Amino acid sequence: PEWFVGLMGSIPQPWESKYLPVVILGDHKGDIAISPDPSYEYGEIWNQVKDTLQLTGLFFILINIFIIWILSNALNPIQHILYALNQLEEGNLKVRVPNLKIAELRMIGQKFNRMVKTLQETISKNHQLSQQLINFQEVERRKLARDLHDEFGQSLTAIHADASALKVIANKDYPKIKPSVDAISDISKYLMGLVSGMLK
Repeated sequence: PEWFVGLMGSIPQPWESKYLPVVILGDHKGDIAISPDPSYEYGEIWNQVKDTLQLTGLFFILINIFIIWILSNALNPIQHILYALNQLEEGNLKVRVPNLKIAELRMIGQKFNRMVKTLQETISKNHQLSQQLINFQEVERRKLARDLHDEFGQSLTAIHADASALKVIANKDYPKIKPSVDAISDISKYLMGLVSGMLK
């Protein structure tokens, strides 16, 4: 190309024109001027540069393809780890990372699998403890209901019955204590309703 010829022409050349005398039978007839034409050399240099650039470009493309292939193979196992993390985030505790070829990633996968297993066991224990707590509360609730019904309820019924009997006696013989007996009867009746509501 012209730009290449111009570039090569700007470089100082090691050759220059030479003049050789032409002498025939001792008579000087003139001079022959020998001027080099570097265009052939420029063509050779251009072909060498072009071949080198093509080879370099091809080498660059092949190296990049090779690097992309290596990186995709090296980073492919990370997709397994990311998938497992996403599944865990969505609540899937059955997810596991497969046994990976790269040692460091295999260790990460094994740690992840142990963590998920521990998490599963912890959640299972928490469920068991929650169930035990619910059962314990139910037992306590029943015991409290039984105590309220059997002990407190019966005592209030007895107090109310005694107050009713005293009412009859107070009406006949002791009219002064009638308000106190009525108060005892009313309070015992109120407490019996309260206990009944608590039992329900």
